[in-house]
Amino acid sequence: MLKRVQTIAPSHLISRHLSSENLLSLVKICSSVKSLRQIHAQMLVNYIRKPNHLLAKIIDLKDFAYASLFFSQIPEPNDYAFNIMIRALTTTWHEYSLALQFYYQMKLLGLRPNKFSYPFLFISCANLLEIDHGRAGHSSVVKLGLSSDGHTSHSLITMYARCRELGYARKVFDEIIEKDLVSWNSLLSGYSKMGYAREAVELFWELKDAGFEPDEMTLVSVLGACGELGDLNLGKWVEEFVVEKHMTLNSYLGSALISMYSRCGELTSARRIFDSMTTKDVITWNAVITGYAQNGMADEAIMLYHRIYEVLDLLYEELKREGYVPRIGE
Repeated sequence: MLKRVQTIAPSHLISRHLSSENLLSLVKICSSVKSLRQIHAQMLVNYIRKPNHLLAKIIDLKDFAYASLFFSQIPEPNDYAFNIMIRALTTTWHEYSLALQFYYQMKLLGLRPNKFSYPFLFISCANLLEIDHGRAGHSSVVKLGLSSDGHTSHSLITMYARCRELGYARKVFDEIIEKDLVSWNSLLSGYSKMGYAREAVELFWELKDAGFEPDEMTLVSVLGACGELGDLNLGKWVEEFVVEKHMTLNSYLGSALISMYSRCGELTSARRIFDSMTTKDVITWNAVITGYAQNGMADEAIMLYHRIYEVLDLLYEELKREGYVPRIGE
């Protein structure tokens, strides 16, 4: 039955005689909001009440308005419905204030937030710099015995670091019994982004001594600290490590190396990294242009700035040759 359904147009997918199981199967394979609305309508007609399945798919299709309206019409949303909304509001739509509102609404209805709720609460608090709500959430985590959950601890570290409470971030980190690389990266990133460069470098060596191998996130964080401190030796060590481990020099890692070398006054090395990158995006171009500008080389910065538009023109012509002409704003 499912094989036949998948081969016909979405507008013909729905039959009044489809069972609950078949409609839920259609929900799973649905790839557009328009088709999902048709399935939703048929479920209402047949008195099939499976709100969590529909809500999850609406969120998967990233339709904020539809998800919000649908959730508001669920008579008694359970903890799963709240959790997937809180997660989506945080990670998909970046509606951090709304995520906090849903968290408190969840508690008001007598539902208990859990390990699927708190990581996204703390991420929202971090982005809103809402330290008081974050502390209150931390207190609840301790009372509920969720302190040992890795995702919760990592988001707590991020929240405290973003709110410039690095002492509390370190305390949460130290209380993690079995640390993994994500634990180390959470604190390392916090130190680096908040300007605690020396602490970041010290933590990096602690990480190495503990037997962990740095990944891309580790290296990007420590390169930021190297640039802040002018620690060229460690920066060069990072580049050698990248080469030795055959790591992909993507936008983030490449831009971090360019910025580090620029801030250490090594513009030749910064340009070498830039020229060696096969794929360059706005982040990469900004890194090298900023590097030249910060080192008083305005002419080179302006020349590269104009070069961006030459590259865009070439890309535009290439797309036209392939029969695709992007509209302005695409």
